[in-house]
Amino acid sequence: MKHEPNEIRAELCRRDFFFFVKEFWDVIIPEPPIYNWHIPYLCKELQQIAEQVKRREPKLHDLLINIPPGTTKTTICSIMYPAWVWTIDPTQRILTTSYSSTLAEKSAVKSKDIIKSQKYRDYFDYVEIRNDIDNRSNFQNTKGGERLALGLGGAALGNHAHQIINDDPLNITEAQSDLVRRNTNERIDTITSTRKVDKEITPVITIMQRLHEDDTAGHILSRDTDKLKHINLPAEDNGKVKPSFLKTKYKDGLLDNLRLNRAVLKEMLSTLGSYGYAGQMQQEPAPSDGGMIKNDWFVYINFEEFKTKTIGKNVVWNFEVDGAFTSKKENAQSAILAWCYVDNIMYIREVTGVWEELPEFINTLKSFALRNEYSNASRINVEAKATGLPIIHTLRRSTGLNVIEDKMVTTTGIANDKISRVHAAVPFIEGRRLVLIKGDWNESFVHQCCVFPKGKLKDKVDCLTAAIHKAVEDKNTVMGWSIG
Repeated sequence: MKHEPNEIRAELCRRDFFFFVKEFWDVIIPEPPIYNWHIPYLCKELQQIAEQVKRREPKLHDLLINIPPGTTKTTICSIMYPAWVWTIDPTQRILTTSYSSTLAEKSAVKSKDIIKSQKYRDYFDYVEIRNDIDNRSNFQNTKGGERLALGLGGAALGNHAHQIINDDPLNITEAQSDLVRRNTNERIDTITSTRKVDKEITPVITIMQRLHEDDTAGHILSRDTDKLKHINLPAEDNGKVKPSFLKTKYKDGLLDNLRLNRAVLKEMLSTLGSYGYAGQMQQEPAPSDGGMIKNDWFVYINFEEFKTKTIGKNVVWNFEVDGAFTSKKENAQSAILAWCYVDNIMYIREVTGVWEELPEFINTLKSFALRNEYSNASRINVEAKATGLPIIHTLRRSTGLNVIEDKMVTTTGIANDKISRVHAAVPFIEGRRLVLIKGDWNESFVHQCCVFPKGKLKDKVDCLTAAIHKAVEDKNTVMGWSIG
């Protein structure tokens, strides 16, 4: 039988998840706690979800939490939270995932250590783990509750959950692989659509740092977000804190001015590099000032200024086409870029990207060329990819435009890939020899350039590097490009 002090503290734990965290901290963690403001805030958000599920009411939202490493996110969300949920509703079945089964099981074992601790048994004697279902990846209690932990490469079997928690679905290295990201996102979609007890009730909680524009967080944010609450907590206030009122919690512009103070962050920037720091600490796929290509390298003028600068000059608008020719938005776009080269300056008049099959793209290409002053002297350069010449012949027949077979751009002595081509183009852009004519296309184009190679789309960047190559190829510049 419980004695009175235990009963009082047990009731306080049930009423307040953060109180539970403080009460059971030393059961699994020997170091003294530092409860920065974000910890009780996250506890409150999670408690609201759990209580909604307990009442079996339709969920208010799914939850996406982007937060730096070393901020107690796994301890709160994947270890403490499932153990606390059973104190208020031991019938709940909780599915937790991570990029590896080892990591998922490690959190589950620590959660079970809390549940099997003497203090937990003293406080919540109605929660008892079944002897016959008690292992690292799956354990159940005698009230019907279950905790299933799996890596995203594993199988969810026939289990259906009242709550699904995805903690670090991608690791840092594999997040740079298009194939791994796509497979992970598809796996998340499958689990979250088929492993719910009730689609109206079961919330999905995803906790991770940003690693790529098309990582799992980006994938989630690209969909309908009406039923999503996004908590975005960068280490330093970068103007993107969500919900925005939390900005007032930042002290000296820092999320946690004790554990993630200026000295710590400076060391982490040195260790992680600008890309790693942007993703892991700032929750941005690329540095805020740009990655390989910087924001402030771009020069802008309006079209009237351009016409004044080029009076009496031979202006010929040429066009680069990087064709995917598909309407499937999970694939690459077909991109078109209009440019001219006058007095050693490249002017870009417009860039667009579309998901269209070839018949629709033909009409898009024709209208794009005509509104950007296509002339008989213009060239429309289409890279001969795997689909190659048949598509080029189709474009020639269907558009009546000067469609040119564009051989693959290579770099002398450097592997032929997107990154090496951007490396070669950087001096040209950094030297302010690229000028954008102001238009509503500027923002999406510059964004794609500045998040490269961490961005979901790269087609406009491919057009840019191809255009820069052509602009300077006859001048034997230091870029070292050759046609092969």
